[in-house]
Amino acid sequence: MLTIGARGAAQLFLEDAAERNPYHLLFPAWMQDHVRRGGELVGGQGGAIPDVDLATLYRLRKWENGAFSDVKHSMASVDKITAAGFKPTSNFDEGLQATIEFFLNK
Repeated sequence: MLTIGARGAAQLFLEDAAERNPYHLLFPAWMQDHVRRGGELVGGQGGAIPDVDLATLYRLRKWENGAFSDVKHSMASVDKITAAGFKPTSNFDEGLQATIEFFLNK
């Protein structure tokens, strides 16, 4: 268990780190860029951009024949996830709640 002094020291360190590297300011722009990149990855270049404000991209790979290989993303994959009951939303709070409910019900 951390003492009050250790917690205070940790807080000072974190505040200093945030001043040097303001991730909290850069993170939303990074996530907005992921909406565009993800839309092109799934729907093809020039395709429609999803109706969401923020997103993160994850690389899905599979182990096959003794090596990793990429899994191709497609609208069929998105349709499968949606058909399974996962409903993306452009509202963060609603999306978080929908994600929690989706996984609690599995």
